[in-house]
Amino acid sequence: MASTENITHQAINSYSIGPRAENLDEFRNISVILDEIQRARETYFKEDVENGYTFIPPSVQQSDEFKRVTAKVAKAVQQTARLLGEHSIPFWNPRYQVHMCTDLTVPSLLGYFMTIIYNPNNVAFEVSPITTVAETEVGEQMCDMFGFNNHPKSKNEPKGWAHITSGGTVANLESLWLAVLTTTLAPARNLKFYPLAIRKAIDDVDGPLRFLPKGFKVRTCQGRSKPFRELSTWEMLNLRPKTILDTPDQLYSEFGITPTFLNEALDQYKI
Repeated sequence: MASTENITHQAINSYSIGPRAENLDEFRNISVILDEIQRARETYFKEDVENGYTFIPPSVQQSDEFKRVTAKVAKAVQQTARLLGEHSIPFWNPRYQVHMCTDLTVPSLLGYFMTIIYNPNNVAFEVSPITTVAETEVGEQMCDMFGFNNHPKSKNEPKGWAHITSGGTVANLESLWLAVLTTTLAPARNLKFYPLAIRKAIDDVDGPLRFLPKGFKVRTCQGRSKPFRELSTWEMLNLRPKTILDTPDQLYSEFGITPTFLNEALDQYKI
């Protein structure tokens, strides 16, 4: 066991509730979160109160039905909390070494609790302005930590990016998806934009694929054959996955364009 005089040991011990809830008082910072929730809600259109408008008036809170429902919820919360405490695995105790679980940190628990109350939707910035900014900052920090390019002024290489998934399962699926695309279509990390990369390499004045014959045709999502140069952006974005995946082989069999040359040609256009 580490010495209690060790600074690192002292710091680590401050992060968890503790095997015997020794640091539970630190977790009571949850009251600060509740105070801020109250402040945020009371200050939004605070003139409503001055104008006598109250959505949940005291008369409703004092009604028998209101009291019945809140008492029922309180009882359910107490029972559920007790069941979880009595029948969950004791992951918080170092004596428990059965599963790959450890005690959760107080900062992460408080952060999760305070965030979920505000119900942010990080898919759309307008519904989650502050958490989207936080996600972007965390993503940039992770890029720095893992050595990915994270400098806006660097134009010679792709800029790294990251996002927070809903859990480990989604993260694993995304990593497998990316691995497949990277292996089969090295110049395009996103299958959907691969046709756009080819088109850009064709249309640019000095594009490495500008020599590609007009006879190069692909099958659209509507099932008809059409010259690739004549595809609209919508048609390129809606090509079937199989059509896109078959493109390198098609370019090689019809025009002798090797996968190596294609990869190098599209390197500057990849996403």
